[in-house]
Amino acid sequence: MTDTRALLRRTAELAADFLDSLEDRPVFPQVSPEELRSSLGVPLQDEPLEPEQVVAELAAATDPGLVAMPSGRYFGFVIGGGLPAALATDWLTSTWDQNAGLYAGGPAASIVEQVVREWVCELLALPPDSSIGLVTGTQMGSVTALAAARYRVL
Repeated sequence: MTDTRALLRRTAELAADFLDSLEDRPVFPQVSPEELRSSLGVPLQDEPLEPEQVVAELAAATDPGLVAMPSGRYFGFVIGGGLPAALATDWLTSTWDQNAGLYAGGPAASIVEQVVREWVCELLALPPDSSIGLVTGTQMGSVTALAAARYRVL
């Protein structure tokens, strides 16, 4: 039986270990695609594994191929900010697993989106009744922006 609290503690330790390694690890990994595939391309299991084992094996297999994006030395793609507060709240909201699309699917998450909309309007000096949608990531943000621009032009 899984001890969820212990699993999350161990996961937090692995995450902290990665963050602690950022100053010493190369910005871009020195591992070949073949080496990564060899460590990650394990046979599909017929029987379930303990979550602790899954997390440990995933961390060990992926570590050599992780880019040091949150290091402050990465100047590649614009990925986003891995700030401590963002990391922690992302983990917490993933744990809560709420649906902000409807109040009935996640009352707190729904109200958070409404409050964020108000903050965005204030920060960008938009009319308070502006319609704002929060999207899942940069790609969906770009698609949404293109759709809005097309609507404006047509």
